[in-house]
Amino acid sequence: MKKVILIIYFLSTNLLSQTTINDCCINEDWINQFPICPMIYDPVLGCNGETYSNSCVAQNAGVSNWTNSFGESTNLVWDCEENNSSPICVSLFSNTEIFNVGDWTNPNDPCESGYCNSDGFFAAIVIDCAEQMGVPCDGNWITEEGQCCSSCISIPSEDCSNISINIQNGWNMIGFHCSSDTDVSLALSSISDKIIIVKDVVGNVYLPDFDFNGIGNLERGYGYLIKVSESITNFNICQF
Repeated sequence: MKKVILIIYFLSTNLLSQTTINDCCINEDWINQFPICPMIYDPVLGCNGETYSNSCVAQNAGVSNWTNSFGESTNLVWDCEENNSSPICVSLFSNTEIFNVGDWTNPNDPCESGYCNSDGFFAAIVIDCAEQMGVPCDGNWITEEGQCCSSCISIPSEDCSNISINIQNGWNMIGFHCSSDTDVSLALSSISDKIIIVKDVVGNVYLPDFDFNGIGNLERGYGYLIKVSESITNFNICQF
């Protein structure tokens, strides 16, 4: 008698656990007592722990989620009252409750996914995004709709090499807009005979008459003071 009681207790405990797991596993509206399925043995494991000869038989038994012999999971979506059941797993990142065994994707965030097993263990799929891994980007990180990771979008450098300016007699402020930094004596070589002095923002000077270059390279995006002995028209600092 003691042995029988123990067996009944074990079965009751197992059924209770199975019911908790399967609250959203079986859709009774899908149950078909006389299914028309192919006589093919391609076994699948249902979310209720039962093995079916193929996926057709599983679906006609009302099973909403099953896994085939290759580990591939199929999840049929239906309007299950999950709020009235106990969750099986909880996602690691958003703490979302999961009510089905098998592959899971957060309906509110397609980038959060993983696998929930019947023991309540959730294995999250971690997506290695280049931006979060610190991969350098010569441009901007842009996340397009439907994408989980940002893509590096290069910013094309503006071609300002065709810009010409007029320089007035005396002092002028000019900007260096060429694609790469250039030695001041080379960049201004075409007008060096008219230059009295060139100064940068910290006071370094270029004096062509004395063959003195205290500036070094003109840097893209910076401005310089230049004093000339006569007006110069259509000067292009990038053409030397």
